[in-house]
Amino acid sequence: MPRLSHNTYCELRSFLASAWDQDQTLFALVCGADQWDVHRFFAPTVDLTDQELRAHRIKVSTADPSLPSRASKLARKMHRFHNAAKHLPKEAYRPAVFKHSSQGSPISVRAIMNPEPNYRLLAKAFISLAEAQLAEQRSDDGQTLVDGKEV
Repeated sequence: MPRLSHNTYCELRSFLASAWDQDQTLFALVCGADQWDVHRFFAPTVDLTDQELRAHRIKVSTADPSLPSRASKLARKMHRFHNAAKHLPKEAYRPAVFKHSSQGSPISVRAIMNPEPNYRLLAKAFISLAEAQLAEQRSDDGQTLVDGKEV
């Protein structure tokens, strides 16, 4: 008998899906690798039927036998924190936004791992990087670009 019943698995998955849809900051409370484990095991961002969910759970559990234990511990930890934080103001557990501190105080920044990459943003970033590198090379060669054409 599995340690995590299918009903408990579905309840935790439902909680994680709701947390992801409403305010992803709960995911920032665990490190990036742990977030990947939660996403891989529970797939909270994917719509799956009960049958597909059972097949997914078997597949990922077979590929990584310790994943169910790790991910369910993390999900329970996130659930406990969520329940405890209900009585706190939202700012008390929201990850810090990066900004320069005028007083020199430390700033913490936490990442939220998105299991589905935004390919449009990635492509835009790569194109910008390539254009910047090309412009730098051309300026080193003494060439000037105007509207993408050599002058």
